[in-house]
Amino acid sequence: MIAKLFLQATFFILSVLYFKIYLQKIKTMKNNRKNTNPDSSGKILPKVGKRKILFTLIFAVVMQVSFAQTEWAPIGAKWYYERVENPMGPPPWKVGYLTIESIKDTIVLGIPSKILQKTYFSPNGDTIDAGTEIMYSDIDKVYHFLYGNFYVLYDFSLQPMDTFKIKEPYFTGTSPDTSITLVVDSTSFEIIDGKVLKVQYHRRVMIPASAIPWYTSGKIIERIGDINYMFPNNQLDCDAGNCLYLRCYSDSILSYQISYIPCDTLIGNVNEINLNNNFYIYPNPIQDVLYIQNNSPLKSPYNLYIYNIFGKTIYYEKNIIDSNKKIKIPELKNGIYVIQINDKDYLYFKKILKI
Repeated sequence: MIAKLFLQATFFILSVLYFKIYLQKIKTMKNNRKNTNPDSSGKILPKVGKRKILFTLIFAVVMQVSFAQTEWAPIGAKWYYERVENPMGPPPWKVGYLTIESIKDTIVLGIPSKILQKTYFSPNGDTIDAGTEIMYSDIDKVYHFLYGNFYVLYDFSLQPMDTFKIKEPYFTGTSPDTSITLVVDSTSFEIIDGKVLKVQYHRRVMIPASAIPWYTSGKIIERIGDINYMFPNNQLDCDAGNCLYLRCYSDSILSYQISYIPCDTLIGNVNEINLNNNFYIYPNPIQDVLYIQNNSPLKSPYNLYIYNIFGKTIYYEKNIIDSNKKIKIPELKNGIYVIQINDKDYLYFKKILKI
């Protein structure tokens, strides 16, 4: 945090200094020939010097603004995460959501930090206090307060092939070693609401000694975090329907939505599609090709999602207008998957088996 503030202050001071120099050069140029710009030593400088100063000024200001945009969890920042209750059971299914909101500043271990409030909204309409988390950021790193100390959760300074360790989000009681080892596969940038944000792709290479199968989405976005859940999901919990997946994120300067479902939507009764409805999905079981026949009289565009049994999105396509859609999925491993289809009027789910 201190290093980040120092860099921001440095860029601000440079901006002011260069701006003063620029104004002085403009004043001096008024007393000289049209295409020259003598400096205080009497040497003749080309007029392009004015442009160079201006470009430098702009660069310094842009860098200052860029650093200001990378703050983690500014007050008012809010995440919405979807939770399907008992997804392995028979339909109808119920869908609630969890919010995480940055509510106030605090000091922990002498470090300025943020308090994040977690609240669960159940499909039955109950509002449940899910506790708080304490976090802070320092330039490219985001820290999470666990086990009485701060540990790195995200590190955007890492390069491909770098390995790093994060902690289990809660202690399982099976081993004192709570580290999950990840390796960075690649890095890139995304532009969201006009903001250039760092993106990191990684994968788990070693589970902790506790043998709990923690996993992440494999993609994290600066300011937003993991596109599944802010913290690693426990695969065993996912079997019972306790996994969480990002719907949307917003703060005072940024808005991001990954789900077609409105952020604060509760779904109390989601039935499985049957063959007499508007969509016919076949064959089932499938091998390499899946067909979706749209029998709706209006043939309105629809969105398609395919989830694995842990709720992770492994395929999606939006605004499909084909009456007969063919999807090739030879790379899918054998097992059970859930197809989700939504148009402007309906939301459908269908279990399929890949063999």
